[in-house]
Amino acid sequence: MPVHDEADSIRETIGEVYVKVVSRTGNVDVFISEDGSRDQTKQILLALQNKLDRLSVRTFPERKGYYRATREALLTVDSRYDYIFFMDSDGQYDPNDFYSLWAERAKADFIVGRRTARTEARYRRLLSQSLNRISRALFHLTTRDVTSAFRLMKRELAQQVAAEVKYSEHNFWSEFTVRSAVHHINSFDVDVKYRVRAGQSKVYSFGKMPKIVSNELSAVLRVWIEETLLTKRGTAEKVRMSKPPKENI
Repeated sequence: MPVHDEADSIRETIGEVYVKVVSRTGNVDVFISEDGSRDQTKQILLALQNKLDRLSVRTFPERKGYYRATREALLTVDSRYDYIFFMDSDGQYDPNDFYSLWAERAKADFIVGRRTARTEARYRRLLSQSLNRISRALFHLTTRDVTSAFRLMKRELAQQVAAEVKYSEHNFWSEFTVRSAVHHINSFDVDVKYRVRAGQSKVYSFGKMPKIVSNELSAVLRVWIEETLLTKRGTAEKVRMSKPPKENI
């Protein structure tokens, strides 16, 4: 879970994770990647770490932003773990839905929580819908919620894809999803709840939306261009190499 300036709700969010998941599942560790908070989030997290078993907190003095914090959090999970279960820390996802994803883990490499009832502002829903339509059209995706931040993933594959994410400055998951498709990593959707957020979004404020929309669409398109050009170059190289050499007469 990445965290930034969630002092008002992070104690309750982690408590809910412990009640609904950790207390019922003996082989789960919780990792928090704190991203340069300016409120009391750091202090609350460190206090919780001293009280709760299986909780590890990493704090940073400066903010990296959601994309870099998420990417780094995924890449730092070590090889002891078979799966990474990722969720945001703003309280909109219900940890109890973890079991719905876990029950379907044999069906795909990545199990994606699809939000069926979106509760956020209309402008955010429009961004997500646009990214979904464009991404699915360009990459023939089976996943219907490319920006979902509620995912159960095979660790090794998740880290392989996360290491390549480089264009998405805000959402991370849209580029992650299309790069998964490039690698032919299969996904399966499971419907999950999506609750009203506690407090204001730290990323998707109305004033930032034009820049966010432009960047996220650009990230998806750049991956598509990369893949298209690489495919064409590979095909051209195969054709060139398959031509018989000219005979010297």
